[in-house]
Amino acid sequence: MGFAIKDRWKRTMEYIRAIKALWENDPAGFEGEHISFPPIHLYPKPVQQPRLPILIGSGGPGLNNQYALRRVAEHCDGWIPCFLTPDEMKAEMNVLRGYCAEASRDFDKMDISIVMPAANLGVGEMFDSAGALDGTPQDAKRLIADYEAAGCHRMVVGLVDLTHENYVSVLTTAAKGLGLI
Repeated sequence: MGFAIKDRWKRTMEYIRAIKALWENDPAGFEGEHISFPPIHLYPKPVQQPRLPILIGSGGPGLNNQYALRRVAEHCDGWIPCFLTPDEMKAEMNVLRGYCAEASRDFDKMDISIVMPAANLGVGEMFDSAGALDGTPQDAKRLIADYEAAGCHRMVVGLVDLTHENYVSVLTTAAKGLGLI
């Protein structure tokens, strides 16, 4: 992994520690390599206690997700990758489980989501930024069950860009297809 990527992760982890300090302490100060501030008061604090979960949204098919998973295990409360298959997700969960054990973190408390295009669930069109991603529709109930079995707690459904003209039909199509209405 190149220096620039490692440095970016180092800064990100420092930002996470600073945010945790602001959410959990009053007053909160922080001294780091990339961010520093004297003791200050931050209001309003998150209502959710002890604080909002911090999730890393990183990872996808064909990528080496190990660095992100290690950081999730060490510093975060969960992970949100994009477009992994249920089998890929299950394999990555095993890696995360091992990193959590190394970091003395409870894997079962991790908040795990997956981002999945509506097209793959058969409840919408493929969005432009999906690139070469296979958008073949699959049975939504089966796919959701497969992701749940793989360890996902939540699925974020990726929709086409909403406009004033299309938002009602796009949201209605997805909601009906998923059995929400």
